[in-house]
Amino acid sequence: MVTTINVPIVQRCQLQEGILEVTCKLHGNEFPYKAGQNIQVTLPSLLFNDPKGKTRTFNILSSPNNSEYISFAFFMSDSGFKKSISQIPENSKIQIKGPFGLFTLPNDNKNLVFITEGVGVIPIIGIILFATEEKLRNNMILLLSGKKDIPYGDDLASIEKINSNLSVKTKIGSITSSFIKNNIKDFKNTLFYLSGTSETISKIKLILLQNGVSIRDLMIEEFIGY
Repeated sequence: MVTTINVPIVQRCQLQEGILEVTCKLHGNEFPYKAGQNIQVTLPSLLFNDPKGKTRTFNILSSPNNSEYISFAFFMSDSGFKKSISQIPENSKIQIKGPFGLFTLPNDNKNLVFITEGVGVIPIIGIILFATEEKLRNNMILLLSGKKDIPYGDDLASIEKINSNLSVKTKIGSITSSFIKNNIKDFKNTLFYLSGTSETISKIKLILLQNGVSIRDLMIEEFIGY
């Protein structure tokens, strides 16, 4: 069910790889969603002109188990919207509508592999966090690269320590065929999650298909526009 709420921004953090993380306090507002889904965010007004308007779609970063706060994150750019949301006063209320998207966990214990670069890790963070909190039995592998830093590297290392079913493999630079093949033993009995730009997804998708992965076993969250 789609829900619309108005909530205040209580924290903003600038992270590695140009990611801006925004946290809002729910103040008792119910906003049910599944880990990995996205939301539409609308500002009350723009501080900077933006021809695309005052609404954008962002991936939810937080876990659905967090009833006090909801967080989302995105790659910062010079767009009027993003400059506005980074500079509007703290406690300003924004509209959140959703949830949307099918980039979510399966209903079984199938093996899961997440593959992405940089900012594409945002929806995956929420999925891994939720799976860890719920002590889900899925074996999970995350293959993640960054240009100069590994986004959420410290957080992922902390989660990996308490979740024996999770293995995180990282590298600086782009995802390559050898990086994927060196870290995945079973391409057949696995559900693959790909997120990021169309360029990133196309590259990874081709590698997986060349290694016998069925298109039916691909979950894709494509970021359109930055």
